[in-house]
Amino acid sequence: MSDIEQGREHGAEPVRGLPARLPKGEHIIWQGSPEASAFMRDALKSRWIAAYFLIAALWWAAVGVNDGVAPGGILMQLGYVALLAAAVFGLMHGFARAVAKTSVYTITNRRVVMRVGVALSASFNLPYAQITGADFRVRPDGSGNIALSLKPGHGLSSAVFWPHQKGRVWAALSPEMICLKDVSTIAAMLALQLQAHQARHATMDGLAPDEQPVPAIRPTSGVRPVVSGAALHPAE
Repeated sequence: MSDIEQGREHGAEPVRGLPARLPKGEHIIWQGSPEASAFMRDALKSRWIAAYFLIAALWWAAVGVNDGVAPGGILMQLGYVALLAAAVFGLMHGFARAVAKTSVYTITNRRVVMRVGVALSASFNLPYAQITGADFRVRPDGSGNIALSLKPGHGLSSAVFWPHQKGRVWAALSPEMICLKDVSTIAAMLALQLQAHQARHATMDGLAPDEQPVPAIRPTSGVRPVVSGAALHPAE
């Protein structure tokens, strides 16, 4: 059986975001959820969709003027575009709020727990022993994503994580904590926990802590790193 455990339904959660009470010696370091506004902008591409409807409105107006359509007819066509845009953005806003409400990410001193899913909720335990590294992206407003790299053999599908998955649904599984506020601080917390885990288990392989390979948390190219001029590594 995989070391990565899955639990379903959070209606009877003993602790918010967790499928069971934490065992003795484990405690929560950080817990949070995606920002609905950031999810709208970054995951659902609301700005691109708004631009599409604006171009569509301008196109219909230009076609109407060119064809000699009466102003009332042009306004009616623009009204249809506006109603369609309102319906689409209403659905997007509702989905973004649902994702923000139902998704909870938890970092403890032993693992990362991701409770995801709007219609069908599931909680996934990702022990540090199964995490080989991570990439994070920081946007100008300080929000961003943290994508985890896992060891092979976890037996999980990327489809069940969407939209909490880096890349396309059919890509290799890379669970992602998305649309986080102040993502640099959260990445630093995760880096420290990976370092602590590595130090605890260093003696199992007969190596000193500083001789162990340490999972790295790397800023994605083209974005601001946590530590100026270098990627953040847990051992540093």
